[in-house]
Amino acid sequence: MCRLPDGPGEVDAARQCVSEQGVVRQRITVWEPPARLAFHMESTDLGFHRYVDYLGDLFEMAPAGHGTQVTRTTTVTVRGLGRAALYPALWVGLKSVHRFVFRNWQKMALSPPRQGGAPSPTG
Repeated sequence: MCRLPDGPGEVDAARQCVSEQGVVRQRITVWEPPARLAFHMESTDLGFHRYVDYLGDLFEMAPAGHGTQVTRTTTVTVRGLGRAALYPALWVGLKSVHRFVFRNWQKMALSPPRQGGAPSPTG
């Protein structure tokens, strides 16, 4: 689950994503609803933190038919002597996480709202 722990979303606001594996703390760098959102990782307690110098995401949304097309671009910079070996493992891991998130978004979009409010952000 991701949330804005310090209040409303805006440039320089904190964003925090929590999973059963750990926490990723991020900083919002672009906030242009409903078209663009970008943020970068500031810290994490996940195992990959010692290998990653930079991890940033850019979401671009555009109307498409009866819905919205979402494009996610992730930029990763890896440190250390084993960089070439780490990139494929990080790519696979990030793809897995992103697929999980997009599946949950799709479930939320296709499911009727729950009694008393919007669907859960975790699907």
